[in-house]
Amino acid sequence: MIHDAIAFDLVRPSSMEMAQRGVACLMAGPERPGQLSADAAAARMQGFLEYCQHAQVDLMRQVLAFQDGTMLASCLWVLSKGRTGAMYIPDLMEYPKSARPAGEALKIASEDAKQAGASMAQVMLAASDVVAPNTLKLAGYDFLARLAYLERGRHRFGWSRRGASAALPVGFDWLTWTPERRSLFEDVITKTYIDTSDCPKLAGVRHITDVLAGHQAVGQFDPSLWLVLRHNGSAVGALLMARVPERSALEIVYLGVTPDRRGCGCGRLLLDRAVAEHARSGFNHLSLAVDEANRPAVRLYESAGFENVGERQVFFRPLARTSQVIEPAHIM
Repeated sequence: MIHDAIAFDLVRPSSMEMAQRGVACLMAGPERPGQLSADAAAARMQGFLEYCQHAQVDLMRQVLAFQDGTMLASCLWVLSKGRTGAMYIPDLMEYPKSARPAGEALKIASEDAKQAGASMAQVMLAASDVVAPNTLKLAGYDFLARLAYLERGRHRFGWSRRGASAALPVGFDWLTWTPERRSLFEDVITKTYIDTSDCPKLAGVRHITDVLAGHQAVGQFDPSLWLVLRHNGSAVGALLMARVPERSALEIVYLGVTPDRRGCGCGRLLLDRAVAEHARSGFNHLSLAVDEANRPAVRLYESAGFENVGERQVFFRPLARTSQVIEPAHIM
């Protein structure tokens, strides 16, 4: 047992029954002895449990906050292949009384994730949430970005495959991913992070090998959809995509240009390739997430017909730093 001197106890689940109570608290707020969860909360819990089962989430990876035997809050953490700990806490806009115990549970859960090998932890919040940010800051988390989720749908652009094999300008060519080209991809992606406007606070938080592992875990990895753009033999940009059949989407996991080639049209060439791959894919949507503060990227996507379909706030906490200058990693 982890004892908090101020009013409540923090514990890790000792049984699956206790872990499921933690998920119920995550979805429905503090326990109310003698009262059943509302139907809406019960439905959210069932949906989340189905997600956990599908994603093989270990429900024992929780920290639970109790007061006099009643659970006040819980924090569930999930360790990704890219060594990022995704932290889940209750909706504090809906359950503000959970704020303090949730914050304390988050502190312990973050340390648990660190001990399990995570190099950073992150929390995703609704764009409208004005309660949780203060709790996260008290738990050692920093604001990272306001993400805009953008989509370009076939309902606007039709099903034409025209342009899917459009030729590059003279001097440009593509290289697709192979294990032998790992160092090339690591090098060019690392360069694209230099002076980036997309989540710049992430520089140095994770090793580039972890970044690539995290990207490969998005959707269905297909090496033919991982590309380096070259000009006269020199790598100038990278485009990483993944298929997400359950959303009928081709996702742009990462798109970046090296500092010396920004503003020269290379970003457009990368995006045109993504649009061409979408035309070939048969999926309904081409999707991505971008830091709203990265105005040049937002303008590029909007000019290609992408529309904003949602926004979220992201907070993060470094757990172990590297010496490399890297990485706005994919966040979804």
